[in-house]
Amino acid sequence: MSCISRQPSLPLPRHRRWRWVFLLAWLPWLSGCEAPPVEEEPLRPVRTLLVEESVMQVQREIPGRLEAMANRRVSFRVAGRLDALHVVTGDLVSPGQRLASLDAADLFLQRDRAAAALAAAEAGAANAESEWQRARRLYEAGSVAARELDAARAQVEAARSQRRSAGDALALAQRQLDFAQLESPGACRVAQRLAESGENLAAGQPLLVLACGEGLEVRASLSEDMLDRLAPGDEVTVRLPLHALELTGRVREIGVPVDSRQATWPLRVSLEGLGRRSLPRCALAWRRN
Repeated sequence: MSCISRQPSLPLPRHRRWRWVFLLAWLPWLSGCEAPPVEEEPLRPVRTLLVEESVMQVQREIPGRLEAMANRRVSFRVAGRLDALHVVTGDLVSPGQRLASLDAADLFLQRDRAAAALAAAEAGAANAESEWQRARRLYEAGSVAARELDAARAQVEAARSQRRSAGDALALAQRQLDFAQLESPGACRVAQRLAESGENLAAGQPLLVLACGEGLEVRASLSEDMLDRLAPGDEVTVRLPLHALELTGRVREIGVPVDSRQATWPLRVSLEGLGRRSLPRCALAWRRN
């Protein structure tokens, strides 16, 4: 027979009882430490402004030079010493007017030598012609062989060719002598003299700058940041500060630098309704977006 005995419960120790009393006393305070609810502010209307990029017009100006639209650099076609200049800067010249002349002493000698050579060639051709005529008569009479007739004919052809060559040399020498006189190509104004009397000039070396025609244009230089602002055909304003003039021009052409060290592009602007005057300086202005 089994017997289950239950042991009586023992009371809590004293120090444990004080711990529970302490926790029960602080429980209401711990429950009150929760964060208070946050009150949301009501939405308020706000005025908004849409900012867009505005198109601003910026005026750019560059200096330029007013020149004749048809500037011509004239020069001698032969080399020589400049004997005389018959015009000065600013003179008005007519077509065919003599502008300058070279010392033509050497050219006269060359022409005389060519004339003498032509005279000798003509004499030789005449002699060869007579010999061929004599050989032909003898051949018809049966006195000479056909070989001698052919030789006389060949001499005639050679003499004729030499005569033609001497004639061409004389014509060339005469042309060279004519080239020693420089004439105006049209109605122009002498804009600049590039040499003085007594100087030795090479063939083709510019001697004078002539402003021909009535049209005017402005020449300037564009920097790289301006290339996308202008194009041929665009309208620009040309101001002449010294004369208090403001003209309308049109871009004629935009060139390219010929030198790799050059950082500007040549610009030419044509002017409308303005005759040729002595207006050397001006300024270009245009508006860009």
